[in-house]
Amino acid sequence: MVSRAFAQAVVAAVLTLAGRPAVAQERTQPAISTHYFTHPDGVEATYYRARLGDAGASDVMVFAYGGSGCVSWRDYMAQYFDGLDGSITVFALNKRHVPDDADGPCRPGFAAANHPRQWVADSMAFISHQLQQAAVRPRRVVLLGVSEGAVVAAKVARSRKDVTDLVIIGDGAWTMRRSLTALMGADAVDAGWQAIASDVNSLERTWLGHPHRYWFDVFDLDPTDDYLSLTIPILVGFGEKDDSVPLASALALRDAFAHAGKSNLTFRVYQGADHTLVAGTTNFRRQFFEELSRRLAR
Repeated sequence: MVSRAFAQAVVAAVLTLAGRPAVAQERTQPAISTHYFTHPDGVEATYYRARLGDAGASDVMVFAYGGSGCVSWRDYMAQYFDGLDGSITVFALNKRHVPDDADGPCRPGFAAANHPRQWVADSMAFISHQLQQAAVRPRRVVLLGVSEGAVVAAKVARSRKDVTDLVIIGDGAWTMRRSLTALMGADAVDAGWQAIASDVNSLERTWLGHPHRYWFDVFDLDPTDDYLSLTIPILVGFGEKDDSVPLASALALRDAFAHAGKSNLTFRVYQGADHTLVAGTTNFRRQFFEELSRRLAR
């Protein structure tokens, strides 16, 4: 049985938005602005827009999905997309009830809305709104899923005909249950699941910092069918030393495509890199986005 401290450290890593690059790179800072989107049911959420290159000629839209928890994109926008080049507009929508201040507490209602059905519905409405508001229909519509956000990105990509590319960082084909079992051990995961199953709708009772309701909704989500249903190009980046999601999970996704005879998946493993695609002082995420830029320029 693993210790509670170890388990909490593991889950904190699994459920956190990928971090900042280890080394700052000199570059032209993108023009970043803060906006507010009103969902169809009247709930307002913050989103951030970064314009790269010639904003007036932007013909590529990237919609980014971050990791789990009450995390704002605000402090990541300026540097997270180092290496992404071209006339590109990046949109990053915060989850419902996440404050603009990255260090602020979750607002009331966050836990109740923090589940996959809401994430997907909100994303669908947000993308449709941005495409309707665009002065020129974009040539490419790209979904970028980071860690937990990969599950949302894959499901939304499957649900829309206007998405042209799917990009994934730090996730694979395994369910959360299987990944946590590999990281924490079966005994710890089984004990956690028994507690969750005793009160699956609770927003007050928690396991490893998250409500039972959250775990019940995400524990056995299997994204494999969503990925395999896609015919659009998919680019996946994974750190060889990722200690938040097992490398075997990413290899399972690669193997599933090979077994299905599908050739639209490009899979990159960065030697020595962690969950954020960083290895020591080397920021492989920049290299990953440079490759994505070349692909989007075609």
